Amino acid sequence: MLALITSAALVLYVLVPGPLFRFCYAYFIPLKEFQRTRAQEVEYAARVGLLPLLLALVLRFWVPWTSAHPFPVQRQDSVCRDTNDYRNVLGGAYSEKVFDENPPCFWRALNRVGRRQARFLTWFYVLLMGEAALFGWLSQNLWRFYSHDWLSRLADNVLVPQISEWYLLLTPAYFAGYRTLRPRLDLLTSENFYRGTLGSYRADSEGNLTALMLRDAQRFDRRGYQQEKDAGREPSSESYWKDIPGAPLYFPYDKIMNFNVRWEPELGIRPEELVREVLKRMGIKAAVTMSESPAERESGDAARHD
Repeated sequence: MLALITSAALVLYVLVPGPLFRFCYAYFIPLKEFQRTRAQEVEYAARVGLLPLLLALVLRFWVPWTSAHPFPVQRQDSVCRDTNDYRNVLGGAYSEKVFDENPPCFWRALNRVGRRQARFLTWFYVLLMGEAALFGWLSQNLWRFYSHDWLSRLADNVLVPQISEWYLLLTPAYFAGYRTLRPRLDLLTSENFYRGTLGSYRADSEGNLTALMLRDAQRFDRRGYQQEKDAGREPSSESYWKDIPGAPLYFPYDKIMNFNVRWEPELGIRPEELVREVLKRMGIKAAVTMSESPAERESGDAARHD
């Protein structure tokens, strides 16, 4: 019986908090996959569970309603009270002689201890999930931390190590105007060059990238481009990108030799609108106007002259 009680306490207080925290955290943002040892898992559970545990103790001893709910204990029916309940449970679980002296007292004490522990664990898990939700919300707003040096160090040491590196690379997590940005990928495969907007990506249980899917994908006509080069002409490479019908286009990661990520505004969004949103999210008040670049001005003058 003592071994069973000890095992239950170990599972509920040491092994459950870590996975529960990651489960709630991952609801907001993809997390990095870890292959932890048992000792590392215990250390992780202790780090993420320390603050919720302390707050649960405050609720247990200093807040009247939470100290009695849920799973209330009827004290007027109690034969053995408070700390005596724990003493009787541990004594009866350790020694059959102690248990045989008064079995009803043991079972009633066990019932009260179980209800108290269930109450405490309820608040502990609720606070732990609240902490995970807070971390998830902060991770979704990661760009906010890079406006101050000490906040950026906090993010790099606390938040970023938890987040999947593919999420950081393939989403505009670091950009204030993330809602108006889309990731554009240039892919070099064993066959050809491709480009398009990232639709989604896949990773295995160890966090390794397994596939990329592109929307609005294009394939580079390398043969036609090379023929033009061999003929002594100077073709524009942009005209040799050919649209690929259908979406999304699937690329197994083992076929990808290299890829580059670019960030472009969503279709229909003007550059000045994007700049205004970025400044607004950063808390900077400024007027944004667009002017022609020297190259655009020269081309316009040449067109008018012709």
